[in-house]
Amino acid sequence: MMPSHQILIILIIFNQLLNFCKVYGDHPCYDKVDGYPLNFGSTVHENTSLFACIDLCLKTENICKSFTYNFDWKTCHLSSTIQETRTTFNEFNIPNIAYYIKKEFCRPSCFFKKYEERYLHGFSYKTIKDTDTPDACLDLCLAEMETCNSVEYNIASKKCYLSRYTKEINPYAFRENCFFTYWERVCGEEPKAYACFETHNNHWLPRANSRLISENYETCLYECLISKKQCRSVQYDKISHECYLNENDSETEELIFNISFVHFQRSLDCTSDCSIEAHNGKVLKRLNIESERSLSNLDCIEQCFATDNCNSVQRNSDLAVCHLQIETKDNRPDNFESSPFYTYWQFNCP
Repeated sequence: MMPSHQILIILIIFNQLLNFCKVYGDHPCYDKVDGYPLNFGSTVHENTSLFACIDLCLKTENICKSFTYNFDWKTCHLSSTIQETRTTFNEFNIPNIAYYIKKEFCRPSCFFKKYEERYLHGFSYKTIKDTDTPDACLDLCLAEMETCNSVEYNIASKKCYLSRYTKEINPYAFRENCFFTYWERVCGEEPKAYACFETHNNHWLPRANSRLISENYETCLYECLISKKQCRSVQYDKISHECYLNENDSETEELIFNISFVHFQRSLDCTSDCSIEAHNGKVLKRLNIESERSLSNLDCIEQCFATDNCNSVQRNSDLAVCHLQIETKDNRPDNFESSPFYTYWQFNCP
């Protein structure tokens, strides 16, 4: 006969497995993932229900791409990333947890920003009566994620108004009223991929070596490549359009989550040991090894980095054409001439 303490252990494990295998309810924005995340997430909310945890991930004014919920401790762990998972724990230590990943159509880079005592007049596409609470109203918008971009709740009439538009459509229609609460979807811009930089959206390094105003990402990255000082990484403030050039990188310092920033780590393919000498209004004539269409100065420089034996490059801004070259102005000075349509860059690498 099996000893009583072994029976007790088996019953405990069996009970934990039963609890874990319960269906805790599906949500249109989440997939429940088999296994356990390797990292639970840095933001923790205690004494929270599963449904409150779901709401926190959807409504928090930060990026939340996944969350882990511990049913025993009632703790909610929000994460700005999608974690790797493992399938088993020690057999005597099976935590009663579940891991959820936000679905793509719920736009993981978005959150709903709340405005008290404000509403958007005249732009709702649906009105729902007898909505008990503001949170219930917001849930109605979340259930129509593909069409609902803002929502407002009238606490006096208990009416909920869903809208395809936000206050940006008509600032004059964004009005004050003490009975209303208004939310609108705010999305962090997703920058495109660049050959010379690894992109970390919604992150930054706390220290920067220099700052300048830049109208867009590409101008910021271009300034890093042609900087006379060593530039290993860049961060761009999406709100103020300030560009920060760094001698440090994410290999030596830890990135910090911040929805206002994009951090760009310079790749090894575009070695930061090379300096790039820029000459506006200059061209190295009749020495091209290859010509390509180029949408920007940054794109042109990246093409040269990606091409073997390319030591200089020039771009005709009028024709949007990039010319790659083995030769440079230093060894072919007679071919280096003035031209108002060109910018010439030379790579000086150790």
